[in-house]
Amino acid sequence: MIKSIDCSDEKSLINGLRNGDAKAYELLYRCCYRGISSFIRSNSGTEDDAKDIFQDSIIILINNLRKPDFTLTAKCCVYLYSVCRFQWLNKLKKKGRKTFNIDETNENYILIDEEEVQSQLEYEDRHETIYDLLSSWDNDVCKKLIIAFYYKKTGLKEIAEMLNYTYEFVRIKKHRCMKSFEKLVKEHHSFKDY
Repeated sequence: MIKSIDCSDEKSLINGLRNGDAKAYELLYRCCYRGISSFIRSNSGTEDDAKDIFQDSIIILINNLRKPDFTLTAKCCVYLYSVCRFQWLNKLKKKGRKTFNIDETNENYILIDEEEVQSQLEYEDRHETIYDLLSSWDNDVCKKLIIAFYYKKTGLKEIAEMLNYTYEFVRIKKHRCMKSFEKLVKEHHSFKDY
């Protein structure tokens, strides 16, 4: 847990982020957000755009920090700035904007693996679509069971108690629910080629 550190204590910051420490997120915001917001606002973005991109980039950073083979070769803020920059420019390209106000001599910029970031964004989009499908699914028992088991990591015995069913029923029902939900996901237009 982070008690009192400043932006230069990278090791504590990284450990806090890996462990989901709320103070680490607050510190990351305090240390990194202003430069990222300035970049996005000076390139056709709003403060809301900056907040959205920043949050998405934090998720990418956290997911990468939790990979055993990932090594952060730059300071957190520099890496985060680069991810935000890539995401924002990518969003502008999709909107058809061709000109950008970019200073590549900025010390807060490093070259990042754009394929890795793009892959992470696609993964998160698919994950969000799956969660949206699950949330709007009209099968309440299956929805509760899948959310409890896969998202909240609740054991089958606890789920059985929570839903007031037997363990055997929940075990079989989970399997059937997943088959039904997989079919629902495969039929969704986002997953036709996946």
